[in-house]
Amino acid sequence: MPGAPNVAWVEEHFTEHRGFPRPDWEAIGGRIRETVGENRWNETWDAAAQFWLHRTAAMLGPDYRLLKSRNFLLLVPGLGGEEDALLQSLERSLKTVLESLPGIASDDGFGRHAALVLDSHERYYDYVDWFHPDGGAYPFSGGMFLPEGYGHFVLPWDDLFVAERTVAHELAHACLGHLPIPAWLNEGMASVIENIATGGSARLLTPQEVRDQRSYWNAETIQLFWSGGSFHRPIDGFELGYTLGYLLVKSLARDLARFRAFVLRARAEDAGESAHREVYSGSLAAEVSGILGPGDWRPRPGSWVAGERPSPGGE
Repeated sequence: MPGAPNVAWVEEHFTEHRGFPRPDWEAIGGRIRETVGENRWNETWDAAAQFWLHRTAAMLGPDYRLLKSRNFLLLVPGLGGEEDALLQSLERSLKTVLESLPGIASDDGFGRHAALVLDSHERYYDYVDWFHPDGGAYPFSGGMFLPEGYGHFVLPWDDLFVAERTVAHELAHACLGHLPIPAWLNEGMASVIENIATGGSARLLTPQEVRDQRSYWNAETIQLFWSGGSFHRPIDGFELGYTLGYLLVKSLARDLARFRAFVLRARAEDAGESAHREVYSGSLAAEVSGILGPGDWRPRPGSWVAGERPSPGGE
């Protein structure tokens, strides 16, 4: 039996940004494809990820260590004995994602899922800054799934309850990343999974939340929701967009077979409007009307400005 892959060469493909080692995953992947038999790609990618995480731990300090389970590589600081509980929560959440979204979510890929927990919000924003090379403002967040290179997610540590909700949400994103779906659908499914994985009851709006939703959304602001703009910029509708996405997914998923067909057809370019017409024989506007009341809710891609248009492959 061959031994563990020797990936010391990965060191050649690192740069540094804000003190963090940054792998060139494109170069690493190219070398793996060129020099390693396909039957060993999974273990070699996994070894490369471990090399990167050990190097990151060395930069962060002696309090950090790498934990491993069947499906995860988890880099964590000392969490007062809650490190193992978080690792177990990751495994449970992955099971919940795959069982709750059969035929939709996928765990395919090389190497185990990677997660980084950082000991402060300052370090967290230093880390994610690399993935926003254009600078500018982006919304406050409690965690992110970062699909570039070796897809992984990162979060700042607050407490176990918050971390469990965050990892369930971000794991859903990781398992939906192969689909070219609109942001509202991606975020809506992730929010539903977060609720299921942490044992939450069905999300019902308070009277004030209903008023907030109905007072904010109009024919103009709803286009930010459909285009994905409301999820990627620190604007007033940021949190309201997550709630609306959750409510739409709950409504559409009452018939799971039809919902699966819709998700597999939905495309970011038109916010899923064509897929909805094919599967549900109506416009998304009718779904929104059931939540917000009458209004001009139809997606209008021609009105989306360049910075709000989804990329051709989705996000």
